[in-house]
Amino acid sequence: MRQAWLVVATLAFALSLPAQALGLLKPGETLDKLNWQEAQDLFPAEILSHYKAGEFVSPIGSMKATYALDPSVLEAGEKNEGKFKIDEHGSVVETATGKLPDYYYGLPFAPAKLDPKDPEVALKIVWNYEYGYWSNGSNRLSSLLTWLSGGSSRPDRQVTLESMVKVIEGNRHREANPQQFSRLDRNFLIEPADIHGSASLTWRYKDPTKRDLAWAYVPALRRVRAVTPANRSDGVFGSEMTQDDGFNGFDAKPEDFTYKLLGQTDQYMSFSPESLDGSIKFSPSPSGQGWHFEQPPARYGFREATWKGLSWCPLDSALIVRPTWIVEATPKDQYYLFGKIILWIDRETYKVSNVVKYDWKGVPVGVFNRAIAYGQAPDGYRYVQITGGGRGGAYSENMKMNRATAGEPVSGKGTPNEVDAKIDPGEFLQEKLAQMGK
Repeated sequence: MRQAWLVVATLAFALSLPAQALGLLKPGETLDKLNWQEAQDLFPAEILSHYKAGEFVSPIGSMKATYALDPSVLEAGEKNEGKFKIDEHGSVVETATGKLPDYYYGLPFAPAKLDPKDPEVALKIVWNYEYGYWSNGSNRLSSLLTWLSGGSSRPDRQVTLESMVKVIEGNRHREANPQQFSRLDRNFLIEPADIHGSASLTWRYKDPTKRDLAWAYVPALRRVRAVTPANRSDGVFGSEMTQDDGFNGFDAKPEDFTYKLLGQTDQYMSFSPESLDGSIKFSPSPSGQGWHFEQPPARYGFREATWKGLSWCPLDSALIVRPTWIVEATPKDQYYLFGKIILWIDRETYKVSNVVKYDWKGVPVGVFNRAIAYGQAPDGYRYVQITGGGRGGAYSENMKMNRATAGEPVSGKGTPNEVDAKIDPGEFLQEKLAQMGK
């Protein structure tokens, strides 16, 4: 009887351990077609299938540097427990007034108080994800997007893009915000030469009843034109990377979706190898705020002459088992390209690495994956996101067409890559697009 009790107790203890503690793959080993079963419950099936087929391989990493949200972000959430609630639009509002806050920094909902039985818990998780992203501040990024087809080792097309994001809500540097924006986005195409100067601009309001305002500048027309903000599920410049992918995994306005918590699980997440050992280098911005950073190019399959798998396989992305929430997001817009999106959100840092997209019939049609890049700036403030995925890169895959777009930050193109940047709001005016494109 005592022996049977010990067996049960041992099994219960084993089930409570993280997946890597159960004797699965260890740091320094590699996940591939010979041992893909070791990750059977640690990856979405749509990603795991590539390992099973020998199309992907990934090293198992070791997290040597601290990986956590900055304490100030968590402390703000703990101190303001009960201060916020979800309104009928799905927005975060003040409990006392029912109004949108003029400004708030930190997680709006204390992680320790999130109850899986709460019918609003999935939306609260998404808002924590959003404010966690905003806490990193504004950023500038030059990135390379590469169009890739299955069965080919050569890129179909490449564009270099300069992106600028001014985060206003949730930024630890508070600024005047009379129009009550949550953020402003601007993209500018640098290469190739035939589309150089094409640019786009988006204003996102905190008010859930106000749609994004968006404009585009095309050099051939020499005009700034208003464009619809409703096509965020379409590919950026014809790529497989959608506007709602961003470089974060989910860049939609939270109120545009409904959410359901599907459960909790351990999941392999991809990481930039420099993040894991804390070797990302920062240098201070001349503006006196923010930090420039550089990382080497991502080692995708198409860059390796001997690689026989899929060309968008991120060969340097290191896998770490992380505790995650599984959240289903369903668009309110019936014309949205995808019928639902499944997000795996880190339960401690609220970062996303794996995303699977489904059509309106419930068939999986797309995957987004990014390597999480993070580092600690010299002033001690910890960034758990360096936009773009660093050397691990990011890719958005079209499963039906057997093709993908790979993305990565690049140096020496456009403005330096920068986090927690100080950006003039005048950079986000319509006339600035025409000025840049000429």
